[in-house]
Amino acid sequence: WLQGDPVDGVYVIGEGHIQSYRVGVDGQQFALWLFGPGDTTGEPGLFLPAGFRGTSNEAVERTFGVVISGPAFLDFIDHHPLVNRRVLRRLSEMLRDSLTMPSEMAYLDIPGRVARKLLELAAIHGKPSSGATRIGIRISQGTLAEMVAAPRENVNRTLPPRPTGPHLSTRGGHLQSLLLPRLSPPPPLPP
Repeated sequence: WLQGDPVDGVYVIGEGHIQSYRVGVDGQQFALWLFGPGDTTGEPGLFLPAGFRGTSNEAVERTFGVVISGPAFLDFIDHHPLVNRRVLRRLSEMLRDSLTMPSEMAYLDIPGRVARKLLELAAIHGKPSSGATRIGIRISQGTLAEMVAAPRENVNRTLPPRPTGPHLSTRGGHLQSLLLPRLSPPPPLPP
């Protein structure tokens, strides 16, 4: 869907990845989230009185899933408190992420924002692999740049060359796999 489209339901991803982004008045795209198998997307619009999408979503690779209509989803969470709490937690995480970006821009330079985003992607999409974490999602340097609000060229310069540092595998201009050494989560940003 596109930003401004009417809300029709919630999408459950079975396979593949979907990028959620906003488009500014200048036409610039700004990536917000990356959803993968087992994730849902589209919930925020169901709770807005206007009933329009606040973001655009597009598949970044071949993606399959199902759509649950808005009324059916709302009825389901009304009758399943555990699912309702999970939806509230998910919306709270999205709100926290939205509030974190301005702080990151104020307190972290581009390499710091890239490092934090890679650690976040590792926490969400990573799998242990030989003493490191492998992020096996396709993400372009442009998308990574949008996610950290920086020019692609600057993000490209912050990614270490192979074979030192994180190990990047690129295919078709996308970061195919990334191995990060086991790191502790980054410290919280100042309030």
